[in-house]
Amino acid sequence: MPLSALLGEPAELITAELPSAVKRIIILANGELVEPNTQVDPQAPRIYSTPPHQVAIECILNRALGTPGATIAVMAEDEEVTYRQAIDPVSNKDYTDMVGICEQMFRDAVPMALERLMELASGITIQNISQGKQTTITRTPSARAIEYIANRVAGTSTSVLGAIAESQDEAEKDELETEYFDLSGDPKSETSKLRSYNTAGLPAYMTEANLKLATFLPTAIKNMTVLSRGATTTIEIDNESTVIQHDPELRANVFLVNRFMGAPTNYVQVLPLAEQAVQKARIEKLLADNTDIIARYGGIDALLAAYRPAE
Repeated sequence: MPLSALLGEPAELITAELPSAVKRIIILANGELVEPNTQVDPQAPRIYSTPPHQVAIECILNRALGTPGATIAVMAEDEEVTYRQAIDPVSNKDYTDMVGICEQMFRDAVPMALERLMELASGITIQNISQGKQTTITRTPSARAIEYIANRVAGTSTSVLGAIAESQDEAEKDELETEYFDLSGDPKSETSKLRSYNTAGLPAYMTEANLKLATFLPTAIKNMTVLSRGATTTIEIDNESTVIQHDPELRANVFLVNRFMGAPTNYVQVLPLAEQAVQKARIEKLLADNTDIIARYGGIDALLAAYRPAE
């Protein structure tokens, strides 16, 4: 189907509904609290009648911050934000302003989306009343939410082994410069202890979002280790509690393996490198321990030739 099929009346229908669609996504991402819960201390655990929707949260963050690992075009601070003209050649209607309106709606929802995402990664509480009985369920942390946080902070394929190898390479080249930052602008702040992102030119909402997720990542990983061993769900019906012990979650265990070793296609390259390092160490030790024998044969090549089986 040609792209032009979306012009004219279909474009008008989509555009007319667009702001409402964005609002509904934001509402779904936020979830709905149990009514009395809206009046309690903001620091108290939030109890939901409708839980935050993970897909809606990801939609907001992907639209406002780019997808995990995306390249972001940075503009000068004094450069005016402009959008490419979006004029429908069929109806001659200009939809340019609608782009800016929707993007601003997504940007405004980022703080809320981050809070709901971290709640899902920690485990939320849901409460409802059915047949006159009040049921409260405390869920296990969401493996999907934790994976998404890790992808946003560390990239989609970064592994512990890969990070170690990279840091060793940088150290050998004497090019590793570690910086720390926080929102106060102090480059040596003790409140941050995070490897610096290149934040030059990034909007404040992006910098704040990245830092918030990076700070939360250790907690998210701890929650994933709980899932890997088997987490618990607590169900309370009319003040009678039942704790359900879940089996180890496969997704959580696969996440831990992949985040340490890297993707399976990369792992097969690790073993030969490791074997090469072992063989090199053995040869170096052999040379160091047998200098007199090697000298007698006139060099290592002559020694190996003397003991090489005849073809």
